[in-house]
Amino acid sequence: RKLRKREQWQREFFSRGLHKTYAVEKILDWQSAEVEITRMWAQRDNKPFYVIPTKSHQNVLYRLIFEQWRKMFYVGMPLTLLNGEKFADARKRINNLIEWIGRYVIVIDPRHVEPLSKQHLASIYPPMYDQVVRRDLLWLIPQCDGMIAFFPEVAFSAGVTCEIREVHETNGEVFLIYPQGAISPFLTRWTDNPVFRNERDFKRYFLKWLGPSYVKKAEHSYEVDKRL
Repeated sequence: RKLRKREQWQREFFSRGLHKTYAVEKILDWQSAEVEITRMWAQRDNKPFYVIPTKSHQNVLYRLIFEQWRKMFYVGMPLTLLNGEKFADARKRINNLIEWIGRYVIVIDPRHVEPLSKQHLASIYPPMYDQVVRRDLLWLIPQCDGMIAFFPEVAFSAGVTCEIREVHETNGEVFLIYPQGAISPFLTRWTDNPVFRNERDFKRYFLKWLGPSYVKKAEHSYEVDKRL
């Protein structure tokens, strides 16, 4: 909407004769080019490069700059559980787990990226769909040390399945939390650790995996942050 009010973008994106989705597709191309060109500059100068969702907590940027010893994890979950009163408890458990994880590592949360609109979901829109896959699999995940996939309830998620495989095949660490009962072998095939049936067991194992010296350092930093 804001672009429509500016004369420059009226000519560039909204001129008569252009397809109605032209502006959106140009912005997606613009975003992709910006990420890839900046990545190349960073590689040329041997500098770290990160893609951070705009709604991420401010501590993500702070930790990337001042606490580079911290590990970074992508947290995946079935996005179908994010809407409606039916899944209110599932959303609360997701929030609580991510808050706990955030004490120890840098969290990349896909919920902090603007979601697809109901209009895009109702009718498949290839440019936007392609951008979602590119963003998660090629931008957000490769910069992480691993992924924590959390299913608070039994649900199918093609996205989480693809993300787990991508992390596994690019040498990342995969942790999977899934409810009791049957589980697809296409989930377990790409995990690197035992399948955890509840958050408690995962937390105990994850702290051991991080190691006592790392945990102590992270908890000290967390307590300092709380006092600021």
